Amino acid sequence: MDEATDRTRKVPPLRFDVGAGSGVAVAGFLIALAVLISRMPEALTAPTLWAEDGAVFLADAFNLGVGASLFEIYRGSLHAAQRIVASGSLVLPLEAIPHFFALVALLVPAGTAALLLSLRFEPAIPDVRVRALLAFLVVGLPYDAELHASLTNLQWHLALLACLVILAAPGRGFVKRCDYTIVGLASFTGPFGFPLLGVSALDWLLYRQRRALAFAGVAAAGALVQGVLLLTTGEVADGVATQATPGIFVRIVVEQVLLGGLIGARLTQALPGSTGVGALTALVFVGGGTLLAVAAARGGRELRLLLAFGAAILAMALAAPTTTWSVLERAESAGRYWLIPTLAYVAALVWGAPRGRPGFIRVIAVSGLLLLLPGIAVGWRHPPRVGPSLSRTAAALEGARAGTTLVIPISPDGWMMELTKR
Repeated sequence: MDEATDRTRKVPPLRFDVGAGSGVAVAGFLIALAVLISRMPEALTAPTLWAEDGAVFLADAFNLGVGASLFEIYRGSLHAAQRIVASGSLVLPLEAIPHFFALVALLVPAGTAALLLSLRFEPAIPDVRVRALLAFLVVGLPYDAELHASLTNLQWHLALLACLVILAAPGRGFVKRCDYTIVGLASFTGPFGFPLLGVSALDWLLYRQRRALAFAGVAAAGALVQGVLLLTTGEVADGVATQATPGIFVRIVVEQVLLGGLIGARLTQALPGSTGVGALTALVFVGGGTLLAVAAARGGRELRLLLAFGAAILAMALAAPTTTWSVLERAESAGRYWLIPTLAYVAALVWGAPRGRPGFIRVIAVSGLLLLLPGIAVGWRHPPRVGPSLSRTAAALEGARAGTTLVIPISPDGWMMELTKR
């Protein structure tokens, strides 16, 4: 993601099919998958349904049937990816479904890492070592445990993958069809059609990428549908206006992205608490903000658009969160919101670290990258999710009469899944 002297620079006319450099991508995918599994082996050895995995997506697919459940609205949005996975899982024994959900949730970030490592990002990042570093950080960043191996939060990883598909060198044939499928699926899974439309529009306006118009059309369709649903279902967050202050904004950005995103929630919780904007918070905010501004001004097409995407995700999270800003500033609060902004910031750190960048930018970038070391070490292992086995539930359903409803407790505590024998 080197500097671009011409803001209308076009991506080199390289087109990759499924066989171009596929060996590197496949190896990267398998390594990334192994890394993800190592962070919570129990996700595959002893998986359990978590939150909306069972209470919403599996329950709706089981009780309503495949056709009806695909178009069910949850929290004002369609969730196409989760609905498709839940519907497909019905061909499996009930006790095997948590394994299937966890595996699918791991495949998406592994695919994102493989895309970064592939030759499709070679025009933007010629050094394979830098691509490997970024691919590792996609799966190794000390993000919140709720994002790991969770079908519920699959949409955040899918949105990142869709953004990188837009930024990557064009594919052809099967790869091209996969690109549009990924962007379309992400656009109809939560509100991500809006930022994906924005990135595609910027790609056309600044760089005249012809395929950006096609991506914009796909994302616009999702944004239109999801926008209408959000307006008509009245999904409005409470208390945002009364809790939104400049001081809390600074603390959220620092404690969740610029610092907390690098060292993880566990180390962030160990930092001295403050009710205001302390010296450390102000220093990190100014330093990180300066780096981001320089990267946005001098970076290449891919970095600029990734930063724009991260900023859009952050803006959406703060404009319509599920809780108040005073809660969002706490470590381990709504960790899903910060994944993409943090990865965009990490990309800027990697861009700013090499020789040749301004001295003060290098100091900020190298300092930030060094902070990742303790963050990754402390936050590597995610605690396993504890929940009941579905073997007894499967046996109970097998012997139940049609119309019988079973209420099954799932993880986390307090969540229930209701399944009705059809």
